Amino acid sequence: MAGLEVSVQKDLRGFSLDLSFSTGANCLGILGASGCGKSMTLRCIAGVAAPDRGRIALEERVLYDSAAGIDLPPQKRQVGYLFQNCALFPNMTVAENLAAGLGKRSRREKAETVARMVERFRLSGLEDRYPRQLSGGQQQRVALGRSLARDPDLLLLDEPFSALDAHLREELLLELRQILEEFQGTAVLVTHSREEAFFLCRELLILDRGRLSAFGETKAIFRAPGTVQAAILTGCRNIVRAERAREDRLWVPDWNALLTIGRPVPEGITHLGIPARSLHPPEEGEENRLAVVSPVVMEGPAQSQVVFSPGEDPKVRLWWEPEGGAGSGIPGELAVRPRDILLLTE
Repeated sequence: MAGLEVSVQKDLRGFSLDLSFSTGANCLGILGASGCGKSMTLRCIAGVAAPDRGRIALEERVLYDSAAGIDLPPQKRQVGYLFQNCALFPNMTVAENLAAGLGKRSRREKAETVARMVERFRLSGLEDRYPRQLSGGQQQRVALGRSLARDPDLLLLDEPFSALDAHLREELLLELRQILEEFQGTAVLVTHSREEAFFLCRELLILDRGRLSAFGETKAIFRAPGTVQAAILTGCRNIVRAERAREDRLWVPDWNALLTIGRPVPEGITHLGIPARSLHPPEEGEENRLAVVSPVVMEGPAQSQVVFSPGEDPKVRLWWEPEGGAGSGIPGELAVRPRDILLLTE
């Protein structure tokens, strides 16, 4: 199992990338908004961009160390890199693209590797076609096969599904998960999709304008994101400022509500979050009730949402995902269990 250690600093337009982490997970996800430094992090690891300062090591093999003057070129880092736009060579056939980067291997070794990638990624019959003659999914398979052809210790994936339609994306997600399960090294997936991160990644790093906002086991971060930015990126819609009123209670000015948290509120908590699916019509005697008005039902093919105003300010909204849809009626109050309230810092 390859281990990856990264500590890099790089000045970017408008902010600085300043990031340190280490992972040995089968797949680490880097989740963040557009322009937060996700792709630049991959570029620094791959060696196609240089940090201003820092150190990068893979399985204790130093790839970059500004203090020691080490900066291995990309071809010596034993890294497979799948670019966002595939980056296939347009004047090369599928077979030639798969063989690109195999270096000084013999003709026989290259032919055997290409044949193995063709079979593995279901490209039989396409060997002599050019990228322009392939579908988007076929291009992605070629690009992924090329990334794995060199048997890398580390696989870098930069938003590999961003240009695909929903049906093709779901199909390739299943394929990539199987590939990652078989991969013996470490993979790093950059994405802006929380669904992709949750489905593919054992560990998750959330990046906010070049800084680490959360890092840990993926499902644990989704359960307790810890920061406002992490809560937003993991899908929490109801995030508001909150003030510590008592040891286990928070006052929410925007909702005109005093909520029981059911546990001590740590110092430094500035916001709370409530996942839309955690709200429900209150049971008799239940606390943590929120009066809601002006409902707007947003019907979706798989899930309906209802958007309320919980106070007098129409700009303040409360999102509810009713179990089973909104057909059973719209309540005048909603409630939340103390254990479902997320405590957040900025």
